[in-house]
Amino acid sequence: MDLLVTWKRFVHSLNEVYFDNLEDGIKRGIENRFIIEAPPPGANLHNSQFTKFIANTNTKFISNIPKTVFGVFDDCELYIMVNPTEDLTDTKTIWTNNSSVLAILEDYFERLWFKTKRSVCNENLTNIEQNLRH
Repeated sequence: MDLLVTWKRFVHSLNEVYFDNLEDGIKRGIENRFIIEAPPPGANLHNSQFTKFIANTNTKFISNIPKTVFGVFDDCELYIMVNPTEDLTDTKTIWTNNSSVLAILEDYFERLWFKTKRSVCNENLTNIEQNLRH
């Protein structure tokens, strides 16, 4: 599973969506990679679910809000959220298994993945990495 998501959507779905998919993927040997918008100042980074999630996934952080939010599942299906900053309950989502759309977004994710450093991009991320070492 490859996922590009805003911090707000990540926190909203942390318990409900990501852990179920993550555990299922791990059982099937699927690599899970997440690119998440950096947490805002004051975000609760000591949440046990958050630290467990970060410790069990390949996660990178970006300093800006993504222009779109999307996830690629099993290299054969994806969803795209039309407006990443829209209210969570009003979000329009497109699901597709179109091979051309999949190829474009997989390529975009790969480029962003290699461009994005796991290392910190702000003070909050320093705290995240320090907490994971303790």
